[in-house]
Amino acid sequence: MKCRIYTIREGGTKVHQKINYLSYVIMVLGLLIILFGIFTSIEMATIDDYYEPSGFSGEDEEIRFEWTQFYYSFIQSLEAGIIMIGIGFIGLILNQGNRLRHKQTEELTKLSLPVSKQESVYKVEETWELKEDDERKIDELYQDKAILEIHPTLEEGYVVVTLKDFDNEGNSYQSVVYISSQKAEEIKQPALVEKYTKQLNNVG
Repeated sequence: MKCRIYTIREGGTKVHQKINYLSYVIMVLGLLIILFGIFTSIEMATIDDYYEPSGFSGEDEEIRFEWTQFYYSFIQSLEAGIIMIGIGFIGLILNQGNRLRHKQTEELTKLSLPVSKQESVYKVEETWELKEDDERKIDELYQDKAILEIHPTLEEGYVVVTLKDFDNEGNSYQSVVYISSQKAEEIKQPALVEKYTKQLNNVG
């Protein structure tokens, strides 16, 4: 599968290069048409007149330049050249746009990992290590309860503790504890409790 993907990308790059070369060739042809039109128009507008001067024998040559003929001939070449250059330029712009879209699609494909993989990577990068002294603080805080689990949150200093009462056969529950002070403190603010418990459940 990897070989096929590589072949498709390489083939797409070659296609873009060929289109670029073709566009440049068309633009160069348009420029050559304009230059050729200048020379041919000058030649067509240059007229040689022969006349016999009074009092002298023989003929003299007079060169006249017909600007009307020059403009008429050159405008045709100029229009054809501009059209060719425009076609080549449009081809370059369209090809560049397709190339950028193709590149963005490849980048999005690389970044589109499954949600579970993204969460696991995020968890590995953001989690921190719980020390023995931190566990001791939590044990002292909940001496009258059974501590089932202790999970560090993504924010250092806050942990989610799963508890169960000794004298109650009901379900376990979670509490958020701040352990970066001298003594562990249970967080009472509902917004913070909801934030860290949801954060842990989403990552876990």
